[in-house]
Order: sequence, then structure tokens, then C-alpha cells
Amino acid sequence: MLKKLAKEKSIKTELNMDRIKNFISLIADRFPSQVKSLINKIFGLLDDENVDDYTETANRLQDLENIALWLYITRRGHDQDKPEIVQSGYHLMNNLIRLSEIIACTRLFTLCWETSDEIQIYLANPFYKVQGGQAMTFIISFLLFILSLLREYILHLEDIGSSILLTYLREIRQYGFDCKRLGLTEKQRKKFRVAFHIILVNWYRLIQFNIYIVPAFIAAVHLVNPALSLDNPTFVFASFFWFLSESFCFIYVACGTFDIGAHIAVLVPLFIFKIESIIELLERYLYNPKAIEPYLIRQLNIETIRLLNVLDVMSRDLRYLFAFLIVGISFLADTFIFLGPILHIGSALHQSFFSFLGFFTLSAIGLITYAGGNIHGRLIIVHKIYTRLLTKEKVDFGTHSKAMEILDRIMGPFTGAKIGDFCTIDRYLFVFYIMENASMVMLLVCNAQSYINY
Repeated sequence: MLKKLAKEKSIKTELNMDRIKNFISLIADRFPSQVKSLINKIFGLLDDENVDDYTETANRLQDLENIALWLYITRRGHDQDKPEIVQSGYHLMNNLIRLSEIIACTRLFTLCWETSDEIQIYLANPFYKVQGGQAMTFIISFLLFILSLLREYILHLEDIGSSILLTYLREIRQYGFDCKRLGLTEKQRKKFRVAFHIILVNWYRLIQFNIYIVPAFIAAVHLVNPALSLDNPTFVFASFFWFLSESFCFIYVACGTFDIGAHIAVLVPLFIFKIESIIELLERYLYNPKAIEPYLIRQLNIETIRLLNVLDVMSRDLRYLFAFLIVGISFLADTFIFLGPILHIGSALHQSFFSFLGFFTLSAIGLITYAGGNIHGRLIIVHKIYTRLLTKEKVDFGTHSKAMEILDRIMGPFTGAKIGDFCTIDRYLFVFYIMENASMVMLLVCNAQSYINY
């Protein structure tokens, strides 16, 4: 009975998918090939003639590594399993970036506490004589401090060889989307190929956009300052000097943060489709009318153990990074939302920027959290199908024991992406994440609004 229902459900799903594909094809056929190609480029989709060509994806992946090497000044890039590699100019450039971070943080914190006109002019406070400027200066200094700590932590993970997950990206660039290397079935490989390319292209575009928009926004903040005029040449010269320093510093710490997000985002679908491949194999064996050979279950055990080992490595290497992003970066985003649409400080440019940055950051982290939570949800499905498969097949004691060990690991509290030592990410965390950030904004409104004149 279960087999019949499952078969009918599979047939209905395939029919629905065929209808959707036919509908999309019917719409697509009405557009010229040039228009379809343009739409594909805008959204980062693959053209039909390039769907099996890995060259374009490999080039975009190489671009992502190049921009990571430039933004982070990482020691090894995607060659994280080769500790002997040191990028040319690594130590010199990193020391310059750290020096710029220290100078920028010291300057901004000084502007928060020293309100004399002389200090404000020589240090070129971009919010000088701006309503609520002191509060904005403090938030920007806190933002820079948090992002600097995040960057240093990422470099520390790479220096000690604790994070080697980016080697998957190197293998994709070198060998393409090989099913055996990636641990994917052919069906899941095709899905992963499309999703990976879309995420890769759009995150790379986002990083490039921010490399140009960050200095442009800093320049705009200085230019709209009401104290900036030719009657005060000292302030004009100081603003130009500190604009160069701020641009150099913020490009590396802010855009570097987006690069972190890009690498996390492109790795998430790999783990999800690895799990989907295990589910596909389990269902294939479960609904097979013939008895399954013991060696097939042993092979399935091996593939599942490999997947769980990879997830354990990810959890070990990135759990504190996830905690930093969820707690630290989310709190900064809440503060930006508070400063933007709720507090009427600064100009409309300041308010719009703070609002956009806050909502974008919360949305990006929320979506990645939801996708990461899907890893845990799919593992629960693996557990259910595995259990049904073992009850169906008669296998030897050794194979059965190994399968029971796998089931225990899946349901254990440490399987899947973790946030520090607090909890494992699941899909329900997305709801809690939204509610917690909404309550944080309300808390800021109720308790901090009265301390700022606006």
C-alpha cells in the first residue's frame, strides 16, 4: 500500500514538473534569443548552450577567489589545505590594513568624546554640526570595530588551518561538477549546478558593487556636511585626507564581510544537495521491489558517514563564526534600522543608507540561516527513510550496527550547522531570529530614543 501511494505521488510530482517546464518553455519561446540571453545575464542564469559547459562557472569561481585574496589578503585563498602557501605581500598588506583599522577606530572614538571645534575640524568629523551626529559617529566606530574583529578571526582560522571547507570550491574550479568528487547523484548534480552558478554570480556582483559604492557613500557623507565650505580650508583638506583613509579601511573590512557571506552562501547548497543525493539513493532502494544486496547498504552507509563527517568539520570550524554573525552583525543591523527610519537624525541620505544596510543585512543572514536550517530538516528525512529501509531489508549484524550508529549521529545534538555552543541551526530558528530582531528594535526604541535629541 505504501509503495503504491509513493509511486502515485511520484507520478503526480513528475506530471506537475512537466507542466511547469512546458509552461516556462512556452513563455520562453515567445521571446527572441537575444532577450532570453539578456535575462539570463541579468539574473545570473546559464544559457541553454552553456548548461553543460563548466568554463563560465569556473571563471566566476576564479574571480571570487581573486577578489577574496585582494579583500582579505588571505594567506592561501581556496588552497586552505596547503599550509606552506603564503601569498606575496601577505604580511605587509595585512599590517597596513590593521594599522588603518586602529587609526580609524581611534579617530572615531575620539570624535565621540571630544566635542571641541578644533578636534572636530582636524579629525574631519563627517557628522560635524549634524543633528544626532555624535550618536552616528559612535555607531560607525562600533561597526568598524566589530567588522575588524570579524576579519581578524577569519584570518586566524585560516592561519591555524582550522578551516579547509573552501577546498571544495577549488575542486569545482579544477575538475568541474564531478558527481564522484562532490558526492552527488546525477539528478542532484544538475540542480546544484544551476543553484551554485546563480548564487556565485550574484554574490560576486554584490561585492563588486560595494567596492565602488562604499567610497562613493563616504564621499557623499563628507560633501553633504553643512560645515564643509571653502571658507574653512583646514576642514576641507582634513576631510579629503580622512576620506582616503576611511575608504581604504572600509573597503577591506566592509566588502570583506560580504566576501565571507559569499563563500558561506555558495557552500550551503553543496551540503543540501549532498543530503538530497542520500535521500534519492535511500528512496531508490526503499521502493525497489527486489531485495537489496548487502553491499549496496554498506556502500550507502559509507556515503552517509562521509556526509556526516563533512558536516562535523563544518560545525567545528564555523560554529563561532556563525555565532559572531548571528549575534554581533545582527545587533548592528538592528541598530541601523533604529537609526534609519525610527530616529530622525542626520540627512535623508544617512537615514536611507542606515535603513537599507540594516534590512539587507538581516534579510541576508535570515535567508542563509533558513537555508542552513534546511540541512537539519533534510537529515531528519534521511533518518526516517533509513529506518524504514532497515526494517524492510535483512542485513548482517555488522551492517545493521553501522546503520544504527548513523541513525544515532543524525539525531544527535551536534549534527548540522551550529551557532557557537548554543544550538544547532534548524528552520524554526528563522522564526525566532525574526522575532528576536523585531523585539530588539522595539527595545532600542523604548529605552534609547529618549537619550538622543532628534
